[in-house]
Amino acid sequence: MSTPTARQPRGIPVGGQFAPTTHAEPSLSLGAPSVQPDFVRDRLRQLGVLDHLTEAHVAAVTEKLNESLDFSDRNIEETAEQVHVQDRGYSVDTARKAQAGLDRLRGLSTSGKTVGWPDKP
Repeated sequence: MSTPTARQPRGIPVGGQFAPTTHAEPSLSLGAPSVQPDFVRDRLRQLGVLDHLTEAHVAAVTEKLNESLDFSDRNIEETAEQVHVQDRGYSVDTARKAQAGLDRLRGLSTSGKTVGWPDKP
């Protein structure tokens, strides 16, 4: 006569190829990505914004990029602009407003209209 076999109900995993086993966890831990100043300097050169930046600016840009973890070209350019403008003692917002005012004056001067200062109350 045959020996009775204990069977597991369907859907309950036991043993086999994919059964969990005890093993040591890997000791490798990956840190956050980072960039080096050489990469930042090369990227700024390729983007055409390195000319007015010093090595101190490149180091500051590198530090800010590593803090933000955003290494896109747009963020590299914006961060470089921010560092350069702040080094001159201005805020980025003030510099952008000044640039917008200059752009408006250039537009008016090429339109043929007479440009004057607004009257003050």
